[in-house]
Amino acid sequence: MKGALNRDKLIKQADKLIARVIEDNPYLTPWGFVSKKDLEKTSPQDLLNPEYVKAFNECYTWLSCITCAKNINTYRSSYGLKHVLEHLAGMYVPNGAFIAAALALKIPCKPDGINCYFPISKTDIKNAEKGYDIRYKDLFDNLDERVFVRYKHIEYERNKTTSSKYIRTCQKLWRPSIELIIDRSGSCFEQQIEFSILYLYTYLKPSGYINAVLSANSIDYFTKLAEECGCKLSYDNSIRGNDEPELIKFSFTNNIESALKLASTLAKTNNNVWELCLTQKGNTSILPANRISEFVNV
Repeated sequence: MKGALNRDKLIKQADKLIARVIEDNPYLTPWGFVSKKDLEKTSPQDLLNPEYVKAFNECYTWLSCITCAKNINTYRSSYGLKHVLEHLAGMYVPNGAFIAAALALKIPCKPDGINCYFPISKTDIKNAEKGYDIRYKDLFDNLDERVFVRYKHIEYERNKTTSSKYIRTCQKLWRPSIELIIDRSGSCFEQQIEFSILYLYTYLKPSGYINAVLSANSIDYFTKLAEECGCKLSYDNSIRGNDEPELIKFSFTNNIESALKLASTLAKTNNNVWELCLTQKGNTSILPANRISEFVNV
């Protein structure tokens, strides 16, 4: 959005922006717009609480990236939108902090009780409800072609099938792909992002699939990557036994930026860290990479 502050400048000036907004809107509190009587229970100055200032910053950075429509959109009020931001940011967001951020950006608003409506693109709202954080649009747009993003949420579970185009792309590449799962199916403020190493259904003749596992000497390399990105690792001991566990996923909480960066890093990782695991008719065996062409339908 034109004239919006970047995050570094925003952190330094957030208090001043909020103070200016509540000076112009003396009935705006963390609850939203309240009556004069309610000011006995809550105050505009409460928006300067350090935790609420952090929430204001999250709302401001998101709102500065969205598209404003010509007309007020009543699809979601400020109260509904603040819940969307809570899932994206992984923190409590007061209704008033969201409204204050919109007013600081001079976005038109239509008051409705304690809430407000804004001319925010319905498409941007729906994408955010799925888990897409537009603040990291460049990272999403520049993901490696071997990375497939899937949104997991109760409302969207029926849409989780892997596209045939994606399967063909990965078959042609003959190497592991990365599935980035943005999970909003948990309780409020919890968002997990997981990497599944080739949970891709690469179909074989006559039946079965090829899964990718880490070669044993690559565990240290991936452990270091995980530490750099602040994520946890999960292992599967079923393929070779407990002596040589195989990494199957990275798990994050509320860290989309690191997850996106690591997704691309994993996708570009040198082939020699991977091995292919052939699973067919209930049997599992390790398969040399140069034999994949014997099994994959390209």
